[in-house]
Amino acid sequence: MTQDRRIRKSQQAIKMAFINLLHKYDFNDITVQQITDLADINRGTFYTHYLDKYDLLDKMEDEHVDVVRTFIKESKQSSGGKFSTEDLRHIMEFLIAHIEDNIAFYQLMFKIGTASKLHEKLYGLLTSYLNSFTNTQGDISGIPFSYFMSYVSGAGLSFLRHWVEDDNRIPKEDLIQYFYDIVNNGPATIIQREMNR
Repeated sequence: MTQDRRIRKSQQAIKMAFINLLHKYDFNDITVQQITDLADINRGTFYTHYLDKYDLLDKMEDEHVDVVRTFIKESKQSSGGKFSTEDLRHIMEFLIAHIEDNIAFYQLMFKIGTASKLHEKLYGLLTSYLNSFTNTQGDISGIPFSYFMSYVSGAGLSFLRHWVEDDNRIPKEDLIQYFYDIVNNGPATIIQREMNR
């Protein structure tokens, strides 16, 4: 039990040092030595837990993605594997709340550019979720899955990323409502609604 606590403490020190360095330096310029110096641990301790800084970044991203993956899996099980817009709303509500609780991390990951694969991992997660609702022909209502997925996940993640990076971020309740409105009505319907006012 003591050892587990010690391991968690070391890993937390490493992660915090890494995050602090990412706020000051470009990812490519950060060294393991800098991380271990700031975390006040030796290099051997770092390499006990991580292969290098890329592995550290990858594992930190996976921790966040796994939280969302677990929720999606449980949500799908509770709905009996059937899709509904209400399920999608619950997933988005959870994802948005999770991002808000960890907003500094998401801002940092999106800021460091191609070194972070968080965007791609979330895209893959949504693809996997929606893939389970395709028919035997590999499409959704006649639309090839890859095209459908490209639009839905691309737009959804762009929507979320804009919120994360927005200096004048709107309340998450408004974000959820706007997302739900766009999903249910579509951009063309919403634009037409505005023109008919």
